[in-house]
Amino acid sequence: MVRIINIILSIGVFIALYFLYRDYSRINWNLMPQLLLGINELIEKLTYIKDLQLAYKDHYGKFSASFDSPSIFCKK
Repeated sequence: MVRIINIILSIGVFIALYFLYRDYSRINWNLMPQLLLGINELIEKLTYIKDLQLAYKDHYGKFSASFDSPSIFCKK
């Protein structure tokens, strides 16, 4: 009984490895630098929003409820 379960699990592992390899080969690795640039821009924008929220809190004593108030408060 244990041997049958091991054979079934082994076949399942090989099937899973096949699907993982098939999907891995579809990845276009030439697009990765463009994706990383987009992530860096997103991090910069989120850092800017965080700085605006902290400046707004220092001035008014609370965080802003929307993104419009801090941007009016502190233009870049």
